[in-house]
Amino acid sequence: MNPSINHRLDSMIRAMTEIILPALGSSNGLATEQAGLLLGHLNVLKLQLEYASRYQQAELYDAMGLARALISEASGGAETKAAIARLSATLEEPRGNYTVRADDKLESINEAIENIIHAMKSDGEPVSRTLTHRLILNHGKATAERDRVWFSAMGFEAAESGLPSFSDMLASLPEIVAVA
Repeated sequence: MNPSINHRLDSMIRAMTEIILPALGSSNGLATEQAGLLLGHLNVLKLQLEYASRYQQAELYDAMGLARALISEASGGAETKAAIARLSATLEEPRGNYTVRADDKLESINEAIENIIHAMKSDGEPVSRTLTHRLILNHGKATAERDRVWFSAMGFEAAESGLPSFSDMLASLPEIVAVA
């Protein structure tokens, strides 16, 4: 029987707190600091594990929404048209096992979106550039806030940051059955 991921994380956390950190003591400041950072990441991973798949699917869902909006709004010369065609083709690529491949699909979409950004800079129509710029900034703002909440357990955010709670952020994620 294989130990669960939670049990494995618990074992790593216990090893860090009961053996490694005490053995380091204060003699090696950098090693102690890095071990503490590692321990923090292990604790956050344990917290996020249950929600990771849903979070990744929501990231993909939002990126696909941005991609569709860009396809609809972007216009320009040959370079922009080619970038739009690449993004359209990327959206149509089969995903295989959706939950396993969400990261790969997200990376492909983000690369194709980046291509549109560069193409629009080169030969995009001015009005279209303004619209796509606004779409990208709005998407980036929402993504950055969600990511800040996702990592808020690391303790980098001030209590008065105004961010939603972790549970509120999770509740706001779309329930995804399939993304077409």
